[in-house]
Amino acid sequence: MKWLALLVITVLGCGSPPPAQHPANGATASSHAKHPEMLAIMERYLMSPFADGDALDKIRDFTLQSHDVLIAFDELAVPFVEEDLDDGVKNLLVIGFAAGNAASQLRSGVRGDDLVAGVEGSLHIYIALKALSTTSLKDKKVISASLDERLGLWSKGELRAHLERAMVGRKAATLTPGGTTEPAPVAPRPSPARPADKAPADPEAEELTKLLLQGTDLVKAGRPQVAITDYFDKVIARFQKQYAGDKRHIYCGHYQAETLLYMMQSASKGEDAVAIAPTWADAWFYKAYALTELHRTAEAVAALDTAIALSPSHAHYLSERGYLYHHAKDWQRSLAMYQAAEEAVKLITDKPGQLIERGRALRGQGYALVELGDLDAGEKKYQESLATDPDDKMSRQELDYIKGLRAKRP
Repeated sequence: MKWLALLVITVLGCGSPPPAQHPANGATASSHAKHPEMLAIMERYLMSPFADGDALDKIRDFTLQSHDVLIAFDELAVPFVEEDLDDGVKNLLVIGFAAGNAASQLRSGVRGDDLVAGVEGSLHIYIALKALSTTSLKDKKVISASLDERLGLWSKGELRAHLERAMVGRKAATLTPGGTTEPAPVAPRPSPARPADKAPADPEAEELTKLLLQGTDLVKAGRPQVAITDYFDKVIARFQKQYAGDKRHIYCGHYQAETLLYMMQSASKGEDAVAIAPTWADAWFYKAYALTELHRTAEAVAALDTAIALSPSHAHYLSERGYLYHHAKDWQRSLAMYQAAEEAVKLITDKPGQLIERGRALRGQGYALVELGDLDAGEKKYQESLATDPDDKMSRQELDYIKGLRAKRP
């Protein structure tokens, strides 16, 4: 939001919570930590969130891309994203959580989600925002019930104990069996995953999910046209009617990290956006798959591009687009799309799903690279895929193929 970039504030002693944890020797200790320049940016942001207009983008990009930090964005970490707050405020608070969490990991040199440090980071930003809630930000929705509660715990020195108790519940929920994930298919082309059999929050959402489930079953049964006409198109029409004339940028998020990425990118660009459930994008994706089964490639490309417009960082969609370029023998674009898919895999929160999609992306890159004549690079991608999944038969076959090509060379 543009109004955020115009504000300049330094928070001095606002509220009673303790100061952020810094290295024992003060800010100069940052020079001994990993990524000292990035750490300095994070520390400055937590002290004065409006002083550096580029800090938001720098922190966002680093925390999403760096292999030296691990941050879990979930309801326990950022409960305020579900509250009725200004989107720009949410963005600042999310970046505060990311900065606090990542800075703690960089100082210690230990990669591991630090929920407490992240929450303290978001509270530092919240204090700054509350200080302006009756002046510069009086027309913005700033006050958060969840953060006010945490601010109270923090002021009494009870925040860490409270979060540690909550983390026990989070770990237990993570370990609860939730069904099995199918292994990655051996075929070179990804098939559509069946929509999750989870009961949506309202009857209309349940009806739309059932339509997708029934449609995917029909595609598998060899009736793609019926699936398109009587199922996928009905879901698409429902959303098109609901959002007709809506001026906001509509995104569909499949994972919380993916959704947060879309909203942070929108906030940094100053665009009005909303992220909804993935049903609409999934309907376009399944329609694209059904059209491919009918050999209506041009229509399939258009449908899939619409799905990607709704979910531009969803790995499975990007891999499918890479396959359609593969089908057209456009190896350079196929490679680029599979590379984008590999990058998007970082946003997948469940480990089995992450491994499946990474395998798709790596095999797709390997195939394109071999077709482009770069056998060494293609071989490396197939080896990476095997390292991810030792039972990857396709990668083994392709490595044998590469070996055969080399044997035929002079």
